[in-house]
Amino acid sequence: SEPEKQQRPDRLPDTFRYVEIPIWDASTRVWHEAREDMVKDMRKYDPVKYMNETNVEFVAQFTPEFRKFVHEVLSSNGRPLLFHCAAGKDRTGFGAAILLTMLGVPWDTILQDYVLTDKYLLGAYKWNLMFAQLVKGKQFADGVRGFMRAHPEYLSTAFKTIEREYGSFETYVSDGLGLTHANVEALKSTYLE
Repeated sequence: SEPEKQQRPDRLPDTFRYVEIPIWDASTRVWHEAREDMVKDMRKYDPVKYMNETNVEFVAQFTPEFRKFVHEVLSSNGRPLLFHCAAGKDRTGFGAAILLTMLGVPWDTILQDYVLTDKYLLGAYKWNLMFAQLVKGKQFADGVRGFMRAHPEYLSTAFKTIEREYGSFETYVSDGLGLTHANVEALKSTYLE
């Protein structure tokens, strides 16, 4: 999103091709639009609610953006590709999960990989969370931690939304993401041994 780019811009070599696919989801909006209020009273904000809402929006509202994303992956023809969001867990996690699902990776493996984000992201922010607890209290730090988590429920919510909106993941891939069977086979040929 534009506010995220302004706060922490990418610093890439000129030789890189940069493709921006902004997604302004519920958790991103609440963080940027209500941050001051959130700092005053975290009790008004339920991280689980916002994160589940965010994952519903990925399918219900942002399928065109994820369509563009998967087509960028397809057109890269196996050349190195980096994709990320501000925290690297929600938008990136969903994008990675749809790619991995198309490649035939078992759901349990995808969830295990997604949950590793907790280990690495929360570990990286450990001192920030301790400082937040010291300054604003445990309830505030727990609220912030809730927004930072990569809980399996969040990603599962997105895939349940796919089933509800499209009937199946395969229909989401064809109708939502605009990929043919041949496109999916090309991805498998490129990314699987």
